[in-house]
Parts: sequence; structure tokens; C-alpha cells
Amino acid sequence: MGCRNVKRPSPHAAHQRRPIKNLFLQMHDVPCSPNHSSSSSEGFFFRNPNRSIEQGTGQGRIVAGEEEREREREQRGRRRDKMILAVLFSNSDGNILIERFHGVPAEERLHWRSFLVKLGADNLKGAKNEELLVASHKSVSIVYTMIGDVCLYIVGKDEYDELALAEVIFAITSAVKDVCGKPPTERLFLDKYGRICLCLDEIVWKGLLENTEKDRVRRLIRLKPPEALVLLLDVGPSMHGVLQEVENICSTLLVYNRSDEIGVVLFGTKETSNELAKELGGYKHVVVARDIKVVDEETTNALQNLPRGTSPVLDAIVVGLDMLIRKFGNIKGKQRMCLVTDAQHPLRDPPQGTKKDQVDTIADQMKRHEIKMDCIIFRESGVRHNAVMDENDQLLYHFRERSVTKVVHVDSPTSLLGALRTRNVLPVTVFRGDLEVWVYKKTSEEKFPTLKKYSDKAPASDKFASHEVKVDYEYKSVLEPDTVVPPDQRIKGYLYGPQVVPISSAEWEAVKFKPEKGVKLLGFTDRSSISRHYFMKDVFSFVPEPGNTKAVAAVSALARAMSEMNKVAILRCVWRQGQGNVALGVLTPNISSAKNVLDSFYFNILPFAEDIREFQFRSFSSLPSSSQPTKEQQEAADNLVKMLDLAPPGREEILKPDFTPNPMLERFYRYLDLKSKQPDANVPPLDKCLKKITEPDPDVIDYQAPLIKKLGNVFELKENPKKKKARTQDRLTYTGADDQAKLLEEPSAEKVGVSEALYPPKKKAGEIGDHNPVQDFEAMLTQRSSSTWVQTAIEEMQKYITALIQDSCDRDNHQKALECLVALRKACIIEQEPNEYNGFVTKLCQKFRPAGDKIFLQLLSSKNASLISKEEAPDSDVTEEMARNFCLKPEPSSQ
Repeated sequence: MGCRNVKRPSPHAAHQRRPIKNLFLQMHDVPCSPNHSSSSSEGFFFRNPNRSIEQGTGQGRIVAGEEEREREREQRGRRRDKMILAVLFSNSDGNILIERFHGVPAEERLHWRSFLVKLGADNLKGAKNEELLVASHKSVSIVYTMIGDVCLYIVGKDEYDELALAEVIFAITSAVKDVCGKPPTERLFLDKYGRICLCLDEIVWKGLLENTEKDRVRRLIRLKPPEALVLLLDVGPSMHGVLQEVENICSTLLVYNRSDEIGVVLFGTKETSNELAKELGGYKHVVVARDIKVVDEETTNALQNLPRGTSPVLDAIVVGLDMLIRKFGNIKGKQRMCLVTDAQHPLRDPPQGTKKDQVDTIADQMKRHEIKMDCIIFRESGVRHNAVMDENDQLLYHFRERSVTKVVHVDSPTSLLGALRTRNVLPVTVFRGDLEVWVYKKTSEEKFPTLKKYSDKAPASDKFASHEVKVDYEYKSVLEPDTVVPPDQRIKGYLYGPQVVPISSAEWEAVKFKPEKGVKLLGFTDRSSISRHYFMKDVFSFVPEPGNTKAVAAVSALARAMSEMNKVAILRCVWRQGQGNVALGVLTPNISSAKNVLDSFYFNILPFAEDIREFQFRSFSSLPSSSQPTKEQQEAADNLVKMLDLAPPGREEILKPDFTPNPMLERFYRYLDLKSKQPDANVPPLDKCLKKITEPDPDVIDYQAPLIKKLGNVFELKENPKKKKARTQDRLTYTGADDQAKLLEEPSAEKVGVSEALYPPKKKAGEIGDHNPVQDFEAMLTQRSSSTWVQTAIEEMQKYITALIQDSCDRDNHQKALECLVALRKACIIEQEPNEYNGFVTKLCQKFRPAGDKIFLQLLSSKNASLISKEEAPDSDVTEEMARNFCLKPEPSSQ
């Protein structure tokens, strides 16, 4: 018995086989077909993924390749004497995880299992990951390897010799790593068992090699629906002035998702290069600059230095549609085309039918294959419309009526950027109710991408390194710092004052509120009774169930009745069974004016009583006349506010939300694209498109220059000197007697001006008096007129206690001082200020211990007024033993 290593072949090695000397194995005879012949030299038969489209004069016919696939399988079935006999996965202990036998009798499979496991046990120990080992006997070849913690064996005969099986094993290992994300452990392999089986059946089917391309296997098993986009870019003469912006915008568009597949079609070029032109003729001046592939650097390069020319729009749409059909066939997924054009060039008449018939034919094929299209028509303001442009617009709008097409008009590069960058997320129903309504989120926030940690510890030669950084947490006991607490011995604890209350998951489940799923109508109210500022969180859309005519009629009737009566509905919504929070909101009718858009509702969540905070502000009319603006100043300020309107009367709206991207996200993606090409690159300056979003529009500033100048003339500007003292807000809060005296001496405290008028001084809070100091202290704590009020109350109490002890005659004030100290200690625990108390008591002991006042120190320990320990307040730095022994420490004698 012998085995050896084999180098991994090239992707086409199965067709470039060369004779390899066999190493013979002493084993039982391998089952072979009676028609076996070792001299056959026939090659592999691969599945043909292509689809063809016959397009003459706009009347198209798309032929699917599924019938071809079945015919190929039938032909391969006649070659059962040349096949893959077995594919087995096992763990390092020899237990079979997955097995596939083809043409092997059931009584001989046990022999194959034990033989392959013994072969791996003898030779795979110490083998490198994915190192290929080969064994052979007569016409039977075996290739096996280790991938992570899993052993993989493949057995073939005749056509499937060592070199061919090496290609098969490479396809299988690539698919397994793609599913698992890395070379799998046994547990990860079992977690992904179902998907690995699907991959295996797509690669090897009935003993024959079906697919070796990883991307195609991923699409066939639908691990993730294919997301494909074909950019159709017009490079005609009227687009030449904006092509540079189109290049930049489309380049940054590619950064959105690393798994997207994107193709680029240019129409209007002098050259012609597309499959339809080669096969059928026509379709001139259309160039496929980039086939549909996963986004990479070549895709970005294809969008640089776009050529110039002219060509009809419909030819480009047909070519883009053909690319998607050839690539995906009947595989469903997110497939769309994005057309960027000015639609100013005339379309040629087809030999048969009309242009509208040609659009109908293309739209029918788009609907059949569920391909969507975004049509962006770019025309700068001031361009006069003519008959050709109107006809082209009507044809593009006809696409919208016959298929899932969105038509958008933009007039600036900034709007073009927003139209391209706005990402459409596939909506998912939040709720489906008994009135046959489906609820969707109307819009979703585009959040900043999450940045992951990257490890550079893996060697540069390791192509399969994930460079991931995994963080694991260990919990250790305070009493035993070296002991790790296992998960079954941990329980969550929640702070409640100074205590930590443990609550188990079972207790949480017992007290958790679990309402029933559903939407309940509580009643109707006038639209005017619900203010716009009450709306919270996201907006939801209530639509009738698609295809249900009764639901459409019911929703439309209710919506129109509410609209006529100017009413809104109050709903109680629970979207999912067992949902912890209940949504209470208002349902507003949305009556549609378009024929192909149904009536619906908008749902906005309303706040509960605890969510509302009402703040009372004084009117500016209460200011003294010296602080109020003059009539000219008020008019200038009003005109300034009107100038900031983005949609002034008589002018088109600037920065429309639908076409304005988030400048922070756009800036990030552009810099990310630049860093991928130039790792040492600095942050580039803003380009023109982003400047129009983040900076004032120069046209608006020039147009309103007189108003801005007038504003500067009516207001006298003076330099405001920097104040070194506390803020005005701090001055208005409570301060001690000493601090108040200092503030009165400060010049800046003499005139508060507007703040004094808006926030007139209230009655001064009661100070700590001799009659009932503890109650006065508690009253100061409950007032909380500012963020520093607690600190102020603690400082006042500390001053009072110190004065009591200093002024004590024959220790007559010790008891009162001790009561105040106990009250201060309790307040510092509640307010989580243990260090304030501990520092104060430490200073007291340092001050009075040398004076021989041991009675007060003994009272401290007897009345439990010692230091606050960490067990009482987590923020404390004092242990329980330190607090217990604090008052007993002798003062070191001075030398």
C-alpha cells in the first residue's frame, strides 16, 4: 500500500491531463461496471449555464437552459462506467459525517468505509491542512485530505483519475469553507450540515461532476439570494459635461457591499462589443465594459475614462437584460438595472410593430425574470423640451406601468448622487392582521457601518486566513481571583440603591409581560387633537394584502371615510407573539391619487404619559424694553429665517430628501475606496457634490446678499470678553454663604441681564439651622434645582458638623454632631458619593485625634458612623475590614 502528495491542478486541469505513474494498493477488488474500459479518453461533460435571447426587431424570445441540463444528465447517465464512486466526510476519530456512494453495491459500502478511514488514520496524521494525498489501484483512484478537523475522501475511476479528483476535491473544500467561513471544526461542520449537503449535491450529482465554480454553487443552493446590478450609462454628447461626476459616483457606489455582483454597459460609444451583436447583429454602439461579477478593482477601473458617443436607450436595456438572463437564468434574487441617461436622442423605428410594442416585449421579460429597473433621467435646469425628449419620457414611463421600474428626474450632480446612492432595502412585514393588512416600515435608517477588528498575526502566505479577532470574557470571583466562574454558576444582578439584587432568567420569564399578538382599534379622534410633535420613532405603513380585492376595498373604504370626516384612529399594536413592549399610536389615512397605488394608512407611535416632559419657558415679551429688539432688528431677523427656506416660493426645492445622501456616509465610503488603493492616503478635500450639501449654496447667498448686509447693519456687534468665572447657570444655583459673598464682590455678578429676566431669582432655599439640622439637610437634598445641588448640600452639612465640634464646650454638641454625621453618611450612600463622606471623616479624625478628643472617636464606632465600605457602596475604595478598624488606629507619636 502506498500514498503520495499531488499538486493542486489549475481550474482547467481536467482537460489537460498527463499520465501519472500509479501506486498500487493491496486491497479487495473495486466494484466496476461490466462495460468498463480503461482506454477511454473521453473528457468531462459540464453543465452549460448559458441562456440565449433571440432579439430581432424588439420581439424577443428567451430560452431557458433547464431542458439542456436534463439532456446532459441523461447523456452522462449512459457513462456509468466512468464516475465518482464515493465522497465521504469523517472526523479525526473515524466516524462518518457525510457519505455519498454512486454505483457501489450496498454490501460493499461497509468495506469502503472501513478501508478509507484506516487509510486516513495511517497517513493524515501530521498532514498539513488541505494537503492532497493520493492512492490508486488499477483504474480506481483515491484523493483525500484534511480540511480543518474533518477528513475528506473522494474515490473515482477511469475518467476521474488523480488529477480530475484533485479538481473535484478543490471545488468541495472551497464550498465547505465558503459555507463555514473558515476551515471547519467538527462542531461547525455539523452546524452547517444541511448547507454542506446541498453544496455537495450541486458539485457531484449521481457520480458525475456538475459544477466547480464556487459562485455558481452558492447561487444554486441559494445560501444568499444573488444581488446583481447592471449599470447602463449613457455616454452621448449631451452627457459629456457630467460624465466625470458619473464616474466618481458610480465608483463609490461599488463600495456598498462586497458580495454584490455588478456589470457595466456603456451605450453611445463608437465601438460595439456585446454578445447580442455577435450572435444576432445590430445593437451597435453598445459596449459591455464589465461582465456581471463580484465587485473588485476591475469594476472600478471599468468606470474610469468613459468613452463618448451616442446610441438609442432601448438597445442598452436589451443588452443589460440579456446579461442578467445569461448569468442567472431562472434563479430568483435581487436583480436590477440602473439606467443613467438624458433621453435626448431619437429611437429608431423597429422593422415590425411600434416602439411601444418593443417596450411591452422587454417589460414582459423583466416581469418574467423578476428584474427591476431604476431609470434616472439627468437634465440640467434650463434645457428646453422637444418632441424627441417627450416621446422618450413617455416610453420610459411606460416601463413603469408594465414592470417594476422607478423613473426619477434629476437636474444636478448632487441629486444624481442621491438618486444612485439611496439604497432600497427589501421590505419585510412587521405584522399581518385579520383585516388582511400587511404592515411595513415606511423607511429605515441607514446606519453607519460597523467596523470590525482586524488581526495581522496570520502569515502573508495564508490565503484562507480570516484575520478575525474574537473576544472571550471570563468572570472571576472577588474572593477567589484565580478561579473562573462557569456560566451555570453566574446570575445577573441589578443595583437597587446600595444593594445588588440577583434575578435569575427563570424569574425574569415569570414576571415578563407577554401580550397576545394583534392590532386593536381603541377609538377615533379628530386629526387636530394629535399634534405632530407627539410622533415618535419610525413610521409604519398599513397596506391591504396584495391580491386580495376584498381587503383592498375594506382598507380603501375605511381610509376615505376617515379622510372625509377628518378623523384619525388610535391603535394598540403588538407585532409579535410575546413582544415585551406594546405600541400605542395614531393611524392616519393616506389617500392615493395614482391609479396603480392603493389607499393605505400611516402609523405613528405616540408617547405614554411617562414619556412626556413639558417645560415652561417665559415669553420674550417679559424682557425689559432695553433687551428687546427694535422693529428693524426684528424684521431683519425674520427675513434671515425666510432666506434659509430650502423650498422658497417660485423656486425649486433644494436638497430634496429623496435625492440627498448622508454626507457622513458618503465621505466615509469614498475615503474607504481611496484607502483600499492607497493605504497611506490622507483624507481628501470635499468634492463639489458634497460641498453643496454641507455648505451654503453660493447661488442662494449671492441672491440674498442685501438681506445679510442689512442684518449686519441693524445689529451692533461687540466683542464678548472671555469670562474666567462660573457660568451664569451655576450662578443661579444654590451656593453657600461664603460663596455668595464672593459672588457679590465680582463685577460680572452685578449684571445678569437677559438670564435674570428669563430666570428670576426664587426664594433662597433654607440653610442648615441649629433647631433641626437633619431635616434642613434632607430638605436641601430633595430640592435639586441644579446638577450641583447634591454636592452643595453635602458641603454645607460638612461645614455645619465641623463648626459643632469646634464650638463644643464640655462635649455638649457631640451628640448633635454625631446625628448629623449619621444623616450625612446615609445620604452619601444613597447618592453614591461614598468618597465625599470617607474623605470628610478621615479629615475629622486627623484633626481631633491629636487634640485628645477620644470620646468623639469612640462615639463614631459605637453609632456606626465609620467609613463607608465597598459592600455598602460599589464606588467606595474602602474594604469592610478597613472601615471596622478605622477609628481604632492610634495616631503615630511625633518625634
